Amino acid sequence: MEHTLKRYPWLLPLVLAALTVILLRPVILPPHAGQVLNGKDLIDMFYPLQQYIEQTVKDGELPLWNPRTFIGHPVTGNPHSALFYPATWLLWLVGVQRGMGWMLALHTWIGAWGMARLMRSFRASQLGSLLAGVVFAMSGWAGAHYYPGHYNLLLVYAWIPWALAAYRYALARGIWWAVLPGIGVLGAALLAGYPPLVLYTGFGLLALWAYHIARADDLLQGGLYATLRLAAMGTGGLVLGAALVLPAVELTGLSAREAGDLAFANTHALPPAQLLSFIVPGLFGNPTAEPYFYWGADFFEEFLGYAGLLPLLAVPLLIRRGQRDAWPFVGLVAFGLALSLGLDGAIMPLLVRWVPGFGYFRVPARALLLVVIGLAGLTALLVTRLQRDRPADRALLLRPALRAVLPAF
Repeated sequence: MEHTLKRYPWLLPLVLAALTVILLRPVILPPHAGQVLNGKDLIDMFYPLQQYIEQTVKDGELPLWNPRTFIGHPVTGNPHSALFYPATWLLWLVGVQRGMGWMLALHTWIGAWGMARLMRSFRASQLGSLLAGVVFAMSGWAGAHYYPGHYNLLLVYAWIPWALAAYRYALARGIWWAVLPGIGVLGAALLAGYPPLVLYTGFGLLALWAYHIARADDLLQGGLYATLRLAAMGTGGLVLGAALVLPAVELTGLSAREAGDLAFANTHALPPAQLLSFIVPGLFGNPTAEPYFYWGADFFEEFLGYAGLLPLLAVPLLIRRGQRDAWPFVGLVAFGLALSLGLDGAIMPLLVRWVPGFGYFRVPARALLLVVIGLAGLTALLVTRLQRDRPADRALLLRPALRAVLPAF
């Protein structure tokens, strides 16, 4: 398979597209007419909001203000409307309920392909990159957020690996226009309607920034080079996303919700016991299966980060071999876990104090997305290493897992 994918690189996104269709076939082609995703947030918020916008547009008016919510509410200031995100306009052509399902399927594929592209920039094999895309877009974290209908969150999630890959591209090229893809990706991510997740993207970009500096021959020159390109990407992305960011900031300033203290920010932190679901995904039950035997902490959708056994094995195996390219992904796993634990992880107090607006965040467990990125990257690097090693070296690498880790499961 590696030889075929290497000979025909266009097969990689095509295989990921086929896997997306297989995974989400009921979303793309419902078994019965009229069936759509029924996540709580979709029913309570996204369907009504987008249907109002669709009807307003069809009536020949600009959907800038919704007089039917409270005593009026600005549509442009509501990030969930994603009014200026080009893909949102397709909803009004195919119908909101069906269109949202198609959009989620499309962005699942975009995210999987983006993760594969990111790992190709780390010289991962075609097969390893393919598996990284599957881990990122089709494992527990993304699937759990389908359950409540976290529509905008999943749209932004799809652009995160593309932002990281675009930054790698900007660093690899010595010309300034190389930052343009990154600017476009960050702008799209902001316009997609869930700005907090873009901040988590920033943590991933900082991991690559630190990795580039650590590898530079001249730390000062390498740091300046990496910093200027990251700043250019961030500034350009904010300019492209200003149509959403500026009204949202203004509405936030006028809203009754104020930046919270640490107790507020710690709401929905990951209970340490839920870490067991990384090993046994069904340990706490399944909230979608009758008669709802789920017995874990509330907010199941925030606490599931299962990515499979191979990604978990990749962490100790690659650390043991001291593989240099693995360190940014190991860092994301460690940072994401510490942040997802909230106050128990000791990182959140620093972020609330030093990162503007972080006190508004009340779901530390969403930092598990950084863990998923790290595990996906480590999966690609491990598979690549196994493919390229001699049989004796491969046996030496896997022996600790076969003797100690696997029996534990």
